Amino acid sequence: MIAELLTLIQSGVLVVLLLSVAVLIVGYLFWHGRWRTVAWLFGLPLLLGGFVLTIISGWSSFNYLSVHKKMPPFLPGDTPLVAVEVPTPRAWLDHIVVGIYDLDAGIAELKALTGQQAIRSGRHPKLGTETAVLRLGDDSFLELIAPQPDAEVTGDNQDLVVGYKELLSEHKTLTPFLWSIGTNDLRWLRRQITGTGFEMTPVIENSRELPDGSALAYLGASVAVGRPGFPFFVQWQAPSVAALAPAGAACTIYKWRVWTPNDVALQRLAEVLAVQVDVGEASTQALRAVLRCDGRTVVLGGTPG
Repeated sequence: MIAELLTLIQSGVLVVLLLSVAVLIVGYLFWHGRWRTVAWLFGLPLLLGGFVLTIISGWSSFNYLSVHKKMPPFLPGDTPLVAVEVPTPRAWLDHIVVGIYDLDAGIAELKALTGQQAIRSGRHPKLGTETAVLRLGDDSFLELIAPQPDAEVTGDNQDLVVGYKELLSEHKTLTPFLWSIGTNDLRWLRRQITGTGFEMTPVIENSRELPDGSALAYLGASVAVGRPGFPFFVQWQAPSVAALAPAGAACTIYKWRVWTPNDVALQRLAEVLAVQVDVGEASTQALRAVLRCDGRTVVLGGTPG
């Protein structure tokens, strides 16, 4: 209503300006003597007043539109601009990686502990591993990872496949050994982290193979210098792996605990990104996840030896 009124006032001011200019021109060209004087006495103040009103009404319109964040009326033929809502950058505990020597054994163990069925979520061909996930709330999930029995070994991935097989074969029970912080804007996250003195690796485009054979792309990075207990960072290019598991998860993360020799640095990192994690000091890395699953309390991992 106010915007329309301001537009009406501006239109009236324009009429006043045109009328005053017309009076001055007619008086100068066609009137003589005292009529010309009358024209000047009438037209000149009208013209000056019109200019003043133009300035006042223009400032009022600008002020109103600035405060109310509205655009002026569109002219015929104009294409209205569509406002695009940009998501607020944020970070969260994305997933906890739990190692096990055999995926079927891990799924069965997790079912016995939580009463919930983990969903097979595909493979990491470069690592020679296969995975399953259990959703932990809206954004987080537990990822079980085990050696892939029929993993293809090539010259490019031989060291990774052999290394992960040796590492995971040692875990006879579900054992957390990695964790990830997710973000919807990895460039923002890099600025947050590097601004506090940490160096980060370049962002790498990667993908994982889903059960249907399709690929799920994501961006990944980590802190440049290896620090035990530190997370890696991921930005999913589509709904994350958590979307493979049914919504309305029965399990949630009650407490996530990380022991590390770099406890002060990790605490600072968590505070910068506003990610909830309990940090403790220890000579070696140790991880512990406490889950709540339909009234059950499930503990995975433990304190260092």
